[in-house]
Amino acid sequence: MSGRKNIKADVRLRLWVRSGGRCQFKGCNEVVYRNGLTLSDGNFSEVAHIIAASEDGPRGLADSEELQIDYDNLLLLCSRCHKEIDSLRKSGRYDARLLRGWKKEQEERIELATKYTGDIHKTTLASLQIKVGPRLVNISESLMKQAIFPRFPHKPDILIRNPDFDRNLGKPEFERQAASIKQAVEAAFLPQLSGWPIEHLSIFAIAPMPLLAFFGKCIGDIVPSEIYQAQRKIEDSLATWKWPEMLPKTIGIHFRKLASGSKEKVALVISLSDKIQSDKYQPFLDSGYTIYEISCSSPSQHLVSHPSHIEEFSKQYRSVLNEIQYLHGKDCAVNILPAMPLSLAIEAGRVLLPTKDPAIIMHEFYPKKGYREVLRIN
Repeated sequence: MSGRKNIKADVRLRLWVRSGGRCQFKGCNEVVYRNGLTLSDGNFSEVAHIIAASEDGPRGLADSEELQIDYDNLLLLCSRCHKEIDSLRKSGRYDARLLRGWKKEQEERIELATKYTGDIHKTTLASLQIKVGPRLVNISESLMKQAIFPRFPHKPDILIRNPDFDRNLGKPEFERQAASIKQAVEAAFLPQLSGWPIEHLSIFAIAPMPLLAFFGKCIGDIVPSEIYQAQRKIEDSLATWKWPEMLPKTIGIHFRKLASGSKEKVALVISLSDKIQSDKYQPFLDSGYTIYEISCSSPSQHLVSHPSHIEEFSKQYRSVLNEIQYLHGKDCAVNILPAMPLSLAIEAGRVLLPTKDPAIIMHEFYPKKGYREVLRIN
């Protein structure tokens, strides 16, 4: 074959711009205009071929020479990743289809991140992390940033974290923690304290359901918000909180009356992450409560896999509260017995209307005691 062709300057420029000046090896993302060790600026990139420049090279084909300077056949890499994909020992691991997919994915991500003005992408991270049972589950900032992309966090965040919460102390402990949540959220919404007005919220939380609902109520629905739900992603643990792109089927929420009783005593069973059997709410039956249920055909902790599922729940829940108030009067109180995904618990508090809705009293389940009242939400 003839000597290697020179890649034209405009092709190199396009490669740099569309890659954002970062290594296109998936997961590396290293900037190639700066030495990561000395922090000195310069060109530390290498242009790699997806189909090798010669037929006998890694991923070489009969048309290798024709593809030498084809933009679609070029990757911008750091020297370490270039060596990795072209190693004769490892080249079979990095086939052309895989590398083209990485190039396409990374270029689309850069395009998405840069096509809008910065203000559109600003968001405030709102995170509630309170011990559930024996442990506190941390939500790392890196996972939150991965989930909100192409938005980016605009400081300061709302971070409420309590590793010392003890649910076994019951109502006083829940009320103490609720007061702390209220204080933190109210402070964040005061521009003179936070430094700037909150325009958008990205909400991440792992906590007992009554506190999630109270957190949602404190945030409210005036500020545009997106609630996130952890997903089971074995293939990519870094995307645990990122919503899947595919629009799934509806979750099929339905509402029914389980038992008729007193007009003044109302209980709402929410069976969405698990089916709440009648023995768990038997004391409410014995006490003459009218009991309603929000459920679906297949309750599961993994029920929510798309923001549309939160919206579906929100509309049904809002309708249920209106129906209960119509049937039981404006001064009724609704005792909620929840088994629901975390994101829905937040939404159950967020959509409450301060001057319209009935009192919402959240209950927590204790194995030996059953459901116990722990917190009034509004």
